[in-house]
Amino acid sequence: MHTILGEDNAARRAPGETFSRSVRGHRDDYFFAGMSLVVFATVLMGFAHTYFLAGVFHAPLPSAIVHIHGALFSAWILLLPTQVALVSVGRVSWHKRLGIFGAVLACLMVVFGVLVTIDSTRRRFAPPGLDCATFLANDLMEMLVFALLVGWGLRVRRDGDAHKRLIVLATVALLSAAVSRWHFYFPAILRFPFLVGLIVDAFLVSLALFDLFTRPRIHRATLWGSLMVLLIFPVAFGFLGHAPFWHRFTEWVQR
Repeated sequence: MHTILGEDNAARRAPGETFSRSVRGHRDDYFFAGMSLVVFATVLMGFAHTYFLAGVFHAPLPSAIVHIHGALFSAWILLLPTQVALVSVGRVSWHKRLGIFGAVLACLMVVFGVLVTIDSTRRRFAPPGLDCATFLANDLMEMLVFALLVGWGLRVRRDGDAHKRLIVLATVALLSAAVSRWHFYFPAILRFPFLVGLIVDAFLVSLALFDLFTRPRIHRATLWGSLMVLLIFPVAFGFLGHAPFWHRFTEWVQR
């Protein structure tokens, strides 16, 4: 029945409509392939000195748990362009099978991301310009938003337009750690930490502009997903970073 109805609808579809859908599909392929490669380059540039060029597992990281965390997040960054490429070349079945691995990987990333954040807080580590309480708030907020967006993306995986936007946005939510390490190339980031947020926001703006140029309005997944990513910085830096109860919680973690 579904096949018959599908053929009937296809027969009634105007040639121009079919063409426009095809054009949109190609535009999506190019854009999301480009976006995934820019994300990959962002992470590669951020962690080149301290991780990738330092030998990955031979890099002088503070603990084994940080090594596991680095391996998991690196696998995710490699998985993103791979999954985009599989859909672009029509290997949707491979994309779905690899997606099972991606779902498990995302769960492990959340677990180890939280563990590494707690470990760093106990070691009283904080990036330049941040105190431990703000660092803890920012990293936990990033993991929360990542988990929510990936969960939403998996729930709507049959809706390709929403699914790919949510997975990309979930990845963008994690980029501040990589961008903050661009100070090796752009020392101004150390003097003006807000630049990290602006660079991350550029990914959100790019996705919103792409939606506006290729469809009547911004996709709801782009709109709500971007809002969740945008809330990370004001909640972590503006609210939790200055809240007395959060500083007491940070001190409790450090014991």
